[in-house]
Amino acid sequence: MDRPVISNGEWENNRPTAVILGARLYPDGSLSAAMRRRVDFACHLYHRGVVSRLLMTGGPTSAVCTEAEKMAAHAREQGLPDDHLLIESQAMTTRDNARLACNLLLQARIPKTKDITEQTDHSSLNSTPPPSSPQTVLIVTDLYHAPRAWLVFRIIGRHSGLRFKIRPCLPPTATMRRAGYWVATLREIPAIALDMIRSWSVPTPRPTPDRRSL
Repeated sequence: MDRPVISNGEWENNRPTAVILGARLYPDGSLSAAMRRRVDFACHLYHRGVVSRLLMTGGPTSAVCTEAEKMAAHAREQGLPDDHLLIESQAMTTRDNARLACNLLLQARIPKTKDITEQTDHSSLNSTPPPSSPQTVLIVTDLYHAPRAWLVFRIIGRHSGLRFKIRPCLPPTATMRRAGYWVATLREIPAIALDMIRSWSVPTPRPTPDRRSL
């Protein structure tokens, strides 16, 4: 069966966006191992052509800068172009990550006035309507955090028209042997129960005007 030929722009629009969930920064503003691991994995997906852009979400857990800004700087070092990076620098919880990231993605889907005018001007030349398939979002976080993150995004973004998939990144074997990793894993058990309850009261994501595209 012949595959349909699509333009580079159409291919990019059909590839998902990777949403990288932040982790705490060190006091001096440097990346923690978990944060570096998540960004490196998302950049790997980007360079393989799996995703079209990266959305960094994470607030000010250091006096120096926000998690999202630090992650974006690290992504640039990995060769990510500025126009394929989005920053959300207010989220302080996984619920915030989901709500604010969805807001940002919904805002990014709204066509600019110029685009609307161009579509109207060329309507007689091309009557094919734009694709209405839901936008896919790849959630990138650590393996132990993945179940809770996926549930929170699914609950909070249930009316957003977005489709969520999880792509956890595996830590090195040495990290998984450390007690701290398993303590963090065990903490996820009560956190999942709490967030499943709290997420239902989060306002429905809506486009927000304070989007920043780097």
